[in-house]
Amino acid sequence: MSTICKDDNLYIEERKSIHELLANNPNYFGTVANVDFSVQQPVQYNTTYEELTCVGLWPERNLLQATLVVKLPFGFLGEMCSRGSFEYVRFFIDWNDDGDFSDANEDLGVARVNVHDIPEVGEHKLCYAVRLPFKPFLANCKKPYIVKLRAILSWEIVPPPGDWNFTPIWGNRLDCWVQIDPVNGQIIKVFTDNPEVEQNQDEDESKSSNVKKPKKQEVEPERAQFLELLKKNPNHFGTLPISDIDPIYPLKCNTRYEELNCIGLYPEDNFLEAILQVKLPYGFLGDLCSAGSHEYVRFYIDWNGDGDFIDLNEDAGVSAVKVHDIPEVSKFHLCYSLGQNFQALRANCQRPRIVKVRAILSWQQVPTGPNFIPIWGNILECWVQIHPTEQQPPHLVADITQPTTVVPPVCINIGPIISCTIAGVTISGSAGGGGFASYRIEYRAMGSATWIQTDVIYPDCTPASTTPDHTTPRFTEPLAYLTNLEPDEYEVSLIVNGTGGPLSDTATFALHRSPVVIDAIGDVDVRDIGTHPADPTELLKVVQDVASGPETSIGGRISVEGSADFYGCGQQMIEYVLQMQDATCGLGGSPQGTPPNPPPGPPSCAAPPQQDDLGPWADIKPPLPFGDTNHPRWYWCLPVNRPNFVLNGSLNRIWATRNCRLSLFPPVFHTVRRTEKSACDTRPINGRYTVRLRVRHQDMAAIGPIGEIYDAATVWLDNRNIDVRLTGLGVTGGINLDDCEELRLSQFVGTTMDVKGRAWDPLILDSEPAWLVPNDNFDYYKVQFAKDSGGYINIVQHSERVPNTLPALPAAPADVGVLVAWDIIGALDAGPAPSPYVAPPYPKLYRGERCAYMIRLYARDKTLINDRADVHDAEDYWPFCIVNDLE
Repeated sequence: MSTICKDDNLYIEERKSIHELLANNPNYFGTVANVDFSVQQPVQYNTTYEELTCVGLWPERNLLQATLVVKLPFGFLGEMCSRGSFEYVRFFIDWNDDGDFSDANEDLGVARVNVHDIPEVGEHKLCYAVRLPFKPFLANCKKPYIVKLRAILSWEIVPPPGDWNFTPIWGNRLDCWVQIDPVNGQIIKVFTDNPEVEQNQDEDESKSSNVKKPKKQEVEPERAQFLELLKKNPNHFGTLPISDIDPIYPLKCNTRYEELNCIGLYPEDNFLEAILQVKLPYGFLGDLCSAGSHEYVRFYIDWNGDGDFIDLNEDAGVSAVKVHDIPEVSKFHLCYSLGQNFQALRANCQRPRIVKVRAILSWQQVPTGPNFIPIWGNILECWVQIHPTEQQPPHLVADITQPTTVVPPVCINIGPIISCTIAGVTISGSAGGGGFASYRIEYRAMGSATWIQTDVIYPDCTPASTTPDHTTPRFTEPLAYLTNLEPDEYEVSLIVNGTGGPLSDTATFALHRSPVVIDAIGDVDVRDIGTHPADPTELLKVVQDVASGPETSIGGRISVEGSADFYGCGQQMIEYVLQMQDATCGLGGSPQGTPPNPPPGPPSCAAPPQQDDLGPWADIKPPLPFGDTNHPRWYWCLPVNRPNFVLNGSLNRIWATRNCRLSLFPPVFHTVRRTEKSACDTRPINGRYTVRLRVRHQDMAAIGPIGEIYDAATVWLDNRNIDVRLTGLGVTGGINLDDCEELRLSQFVGTTMDVKGRAWDPLILDSEPAWLVPNDNFDYYKVQFAKDSGGYINIVQHSERVPNTLPALPAAPADVGVLVAWDIIGALDAGPAPSPYVAPPYPKLYRGERCAYMIRLYARDKTLINDRADVHDAEDYWPFCIVNDLE
């Protein structure tokens, strides 16, 4: 196991203001490489406050686990009744053993745990844990799948997706080797919730186990025959505290083969975790294709603090993980983990419940009590923090936690409020406690003397104009939302009424506006379909015409609609640009379609690129610079106030100079810069691409550091043409008819006419499967006929190509098929002519008559081209003459 951890400086003020400092200078602490921002206070891998202690894998559950220790009673942004702060752990696995973690699916995601300022940490450190389920690559028991696991701990800053060498400011990094659970060839045992039952199974299996790998002489006989020896003499190893039987081979707490290294608690789910190391390649009763053996961990919680772990509910339960003889352990230890849920006692956020946990590791023998002495194994203890079951304090509380009050005010952005379908600023904190009656949120622009409630929305979505005071207490959660604010500096006030009140608290913030979003591409809506598979903090957005349908392919000359702006907090937009990157890789595992027989294993390579991937990104249009003193951002232009930025319009545009009329009488004009549409021609492109919008912003003087904001969406571009041709007619099951001969209906008595040709649309990408939607986006072909320049009548319409062959066809013209077997007699025979004569019903022929007919073949795909103006389609025609010679 390797670790990077250094630096004992506290940096108390920097820690309190971490978000504000990074907002103004992303490289304030010197953790970002290759940027123009100067380092103000170098802090890297600081483990003074918290430290990652162990990482491991629970193979049977496909569960990644990590433990960390909190070392100080302060520095976590608030006590238990506040939001506190978060410890983030991002996990990576080197699936292909190439020494890095940058390949497809090697970033497994982020877990987090909530931490607070807790005074008891001054006496003893607290042990926390995180966990993350994942989907492993397939493994076979005949060849152990041993991979390196990496975990990166970072306080308050989420390690960026894919950045396996991320440098945390506060935190550290650990690596350890783990074993992936085999799914093929393994002996399957009956798994129960009772480890004692499993132990009986182990006894039977150990009797018949043939320990050939490794050699028997490498393992002590006492280890190989462990359970049998205990049956003959329960005190064989001298671990019974009271016994009349003398020990034969005294041995206790031996950690030669395995050792429990770390324990911790994930408070939010009352889940205890333990991480152990397997140190030797033998001694575990068989390889991965056998039943192997078990490591058991029993947990105890000293709820009343008397130190004995024997009181009611202090036995928290036992968990187990399977272990085997694995040759690779001769090179490095393997890290295993396991865990156990428990029923927590009541706890209040005002008085943190800090308790001691004891964990006993025992190989092949279930611990029977808190004083159990393992023969192979060891015992660990650590203090943990129980998650509060009661958040409401006994006395009145008024506290605004977000935004935080700092100087200068923290700069924030308007965000979506999903629950109320609005956009605004979220004000969070606590308003409640004993004797609570109501609370009120008000705000004002800095420097104003008047508090207002205009556009204050409470969490139940009621406006303050309807109910000025809110009567539902709230703790560490949203108190209200402020909507329709212009960029400025603001002060917000919380007033809590009740016994001991009124109490009040205030906070300040600065507001910027940065609507950076792609709304539509090719006039097709961009929709969120979930989080990005490589980064749960980023939405995965696709072009999708129907909300519940598959992705939509587009092509031709297209526009990109959305918003691009940044203004406020002393910053303004200086440039925006649309860019594109190939997102083809890995589509075989995409959710956009279901294969008839899903291929085994993971996608072949990476997921679609993320918004801030380094590249390569190709500019769709040259970057569009913006902003100078001659063209102010805001101006009054009749008949309405129009801001001089791109908002809810076409993003692929060019700047143009236009005159804006400022007043009617007298007429006053002002020269302004506007944007004009310039469509993007995608016709040379086919495939799956990610389109991103990048907005750059800088201070008003255009001399400070440049910031960037992104939005991105993935889109299928299809510019492959439909191939349509009619090649001839024939008697079904018989001969082909001559192109120039006059046909006779009598030729088709007892059969039909074959209309032959090709109605074919290629896949967008021949390298990807046909079941992947919309890679196959063929819509339909139809065959029609008309009599003597009359209207067309449908013969057939089909949704399958002819020939129905994918992904590609040979170039030979003969590569055709039967489009329809047409009942031409039923379509054309009108019977004998009546007397007196009347025209036959269209499009039929009386017997003895002849006429010219036209067959039309039309085919199309589902691709929407030129901003939905059209689709890819094609048509072909085949004329023929026919006589109704039926008798």
